[in-house]
Amino acid sequence: MHAMRFVRWIIGATLCFYGVTLVVGCVAYLISGESTTSIWVDFGLVTALGIVPLVGGIMLLLMKPRPFAGMIARRMRPNEVAPPNGGPAMSPGNSDVMEGPPSVS
Repeated sequence: MHAMRFVRWIIGATLCFYGVTLVVGCVAYLISGESTTSIWVDFGLVTALGIVPLVGGIMLLLMKPRPFAGMIARRMRPNEVAPPNGGPAMSPGNSDVMEGPPSVS
């Protein structure tokens, strides 16, 4: 679990660094007056290439880790076995027939 937190932190920090670097570089380029394209084209490029990774990195850094929803749904109490037809879980030592048609002797 700690390895996943570390990897998530590294990816988030990398995205933040990339986003900040790109946004600062584009703003400096626009201030210098060397841009030959429309301000809206420059704004779109800065948004797509700089702000989106920056926001994604911030979300990764601030997100609380939670287990996958499928893992939560599959958890059962100790010593319970789920039947193959999807019915309620029963203790493994319980051999009583709870429901169904009566057995024919």
